[in-house]
Amino acid sequence: MTSKIIFKFYFALISGFFLSINGQVGINTTMPQATLDVVSKTNSSANRSFKVRNSSNVEALTVTDNARVGIRMTNPQSNFHILSDVLGAINERAGGVGPAYFVLRKNASTDSSINQALASGDNVGAIVFAGNSGNGYNSNALTSSRITAQATQNFTTTAQGIRIEFHTTPNDTNSSVLRMTIGQDGKIGIGKTASTNILEIEGEASKTTAGAWLANSDGRLKKDIQQISGNEALEKLLQLKGVYYYWNDDKTGILRPKEKQMGFIAQNIQEVFPDKVTKDTKGYLQTAYGDYDAILVEAIRALHQKNENLERRINELESKINGLPKK
Repeated sequence: MTSKIIFKFYFALISGFFLSINGQVGINTTMPQATLDVVSKTNSSANRSFKVRNSSNVEALTVTDNARVGIRMTNPQSNFHILSDVLGAINERAGGVGPAYFVLRKNASTDSSINQALASGDNVGAIVFAGNSGNGYNSNALTSSRITAQATQNFTTTAQGIRIEFHTTPNDTNSSVLRMTIGQDGKIGIGKTASTNILEIEGEASKTTAGAWLANSDGRLKKDIQQISGNEALEKLLQLKGVYYYWNDDKTGILRPKEKQMGFIAQNIQEVFPDKVTKDTKGYLQTAYGDYDAILVEAIRALHQKNENLERRINELESKINGLPKK
């Protein structure tokens, strides 16, 4: 009986397979630290520590010596590399209150056992979109089209500001361009980083139907309603000066039209309607042109009233003239 046990023990050592007395199995190790403990033979990134093949002899699961895991990928290029077919990948949560989710976490420390806070400007995570060119993939994934998250302050347990960036790659290039940002304050910038308003667009914008953008104007949502004086509106409009101009902006970094423009100067508007002019974060004046529609309506009403008064006066004079005795 003793000789059989000794024989089995040495056979296990020679073949690289070891079964401990506590039921733990070791491959290439005589001191397994888990129910199944596998140690690679060599320190080669191409050498597999572990693989599983299906009934068609296709390698379904691969673990390399440098701790990379591949699913249907025999030579994983990252810590976790999936070769998907038309079914893609699914993360499903069964039961519970919260949703299924996928987390990207960043630790400033290179040692995962040490917590080190992120600093403002650190990249928190990214979702990258890359296509094969026929010669492989872009060597630098972070120059491809992507969605990235960036820290906007030094992280603490109560302060963790993040902004989101959206990058796309123009045709005939292989380097992406920042297209849209959502700031930590919720401000959205398209073609720029929004600094003042909730939505800022670099260049022109349009919508699929004609007319202005919709906004609530229901009287039930307003108070202290007073009709604008038509004469006052007319007097104020006459103080405004419509001008032609060209942009000469070498300060804000905003791409301005090169063609001849027409409009108003904010300083002139500020003199007439000081409440309708504000400053952006760089100190430059801004205004919303559409806010003056009500002023225009009441000014036109005042002109119409003046015109009616003149017509009535003219008619009265004509009647008096026609009533004079003819010589």
